[in-house]
Amino acid sequence: MSTSAFILIFLFVLCSRAISEIQVKEFLHGISRFSGDIFQRCSESKAGEGNMVISPFSISMGLTLLSQGTNGTTFDELRKTLYLNNNKSIVADQFYEFDKLIRKSAGEAELLISNQIYVTKGYPLKKEFEEVAVEKFSSGIESVDFGSNDTMQYINHFVEQKTKQKIKNFLKPGMIDEGTRIFLLNAIYLKSKWQYAFKRKYTYKIRFYLNETESVVVDSLFMEKAPFNFGDLEDLDARVLELTYANSNFTFLIILPAKRTGLDDLENRLKDYNLTKLFDKMTINNATIHIPKFTVETEIHLNSILKNLGVIKMFGSAADLSSFFDAEEPLYVSDVIQKAFIEINEEHTEAAIASGASARAKSGEYGFYADHPFVYYVWDKENQIPILSGHIKNFE
Repeated sequence: MSTSAFILIFLFVLCSRAISEIQVKEFLHGISRFSGDIFQRCSESKAGEGNMVISPFSISMGLTLLSQGTNGTTFDELRKTLYLNNNKSIVADQFYEFDKLIRKSAGEAELLISNQIYVTKGYPLKKEFEEVAVEKFSSGIESVDFGSNDTMQYINHFVEQKTKQKIKNFLKPGMIDEGTRIFLLNAIYLKSKWQYAFKRKYTYKIRFYLNETESVVVDSLFMEKAPFNFGDLEDLDARVLELTYANSNFTFLIILPAKRTGLDDLENRLKDYNLTKLFDKMTINNATIHIPKFTVETEIHLNSILKNLGVIKMFGSAADLSSFFDAEEPLYVSDVIQKAFIEINEEHTEAAIASGASARAKSGEYGFYADHPFVYYVWDKENQIPILSGHIKNFE
C-alpha cells in the first residue's frame, strides 16, 4: 500500500464533567470556520506566494490552550476568532473530548500530537492553569532557563523527536532569551498509507503549467482504472478528487480549478465554502489520474495574520495573561509561529499535514490530470474538519 505524510510545529512565546455531543459539535464547528478564515489569510500573505502547507487544526489547538491563560478582552478576542464557547471550563472539556475523537478517527494512520509547555525557572504556573493544561490538553510541563543556549537545543531536540526528524533546528537564535517567561508548543506528525497504492514503476513525467504558457516537467504519480471518488464542482469552476487512506477516516482531497490560472479565484470561492458539500458531488469511477509528487515545508509567522482576524490585545502591553502565573509581571505574546512539512509520494502522505479538470486519459475513461496549480486538504471525514490545507503553485 502507498502512503502520504505530514508534520508541523506550532509555537507561542510569551515576553471532569460529562460533556454533551452538542458541545463537542460546537467546538468542531468552530475549528471548521476558523480553518477557512486562517487558510484564506495565509494564502494572501507572503507565505502563500509559493507552495504552502498549514494546519488550521494545529493552530486552533495551540491557540485554544493559550486562551486558557488569558482573561478579559484578550480572551474575548481569541474566543471570537476561534469561535469558542465563552466559558473556559466548557472549552477545556470540549477540547478533551475532541482530542479523543481525532485520535480515534485517525484509525491506522500514524498520528502523534504533542502539547508541551516550557516555563522559566522561578515562575511557577497557577495551579488552576497547570491542572487544565495537564488533564484536559495532555500537555507536558518543564521548567527551563531560557537564557541558556542549551535550552534552544533541548527544545529543538524535542521537536525532532516528535516529528520523526522531519523538522530540525526549529528554534533560531533570538526566538527565546532571558526575557521569555513561557513557551507553548504543539507538534503533530501524521503518516498515512494510501488505500490504493501507486507503484514506483508507474511514476511518470508530466508538464506542470505555472500559467497559460510557462511550464516545467515534474514527476507524477500515475494510476489507471482505479476506483476513485471525484466529481465536477460547477459552483467552484473546478474538479475534486479524493484519495483515501487505508483504514482511516482521514482522506486526501485535491481541488483543481478548470483554468490554469484559476487558483486565486478558487481560493476566494473557498473562503466561505462548506467543504462537506464536496462529498455529495463526488461519485466513484474507474479513473486514470496523474498527480505531481511534491514536498512542501512552510514556516509562517502568524502575528500579523492573527491581528487581521481580530486577535490584537495579546501582542501588546494591554495583554491580559493573568491566568498563567501568580507573579504580577506584565506579559505579552511576542511570536506565534507554525512550521509545517508535507510529502506526497507513491507510498504515503507524510506530514508533522489536481484545467479543464475534465481531461480524459483514454477513450471512454474518466481522468484527473493535475497539471496546474491546485488546492489540497488532509480531511477528517468523521469530524468534518481539515487536518491541514495547502496549495501547489510551482516546482523549482
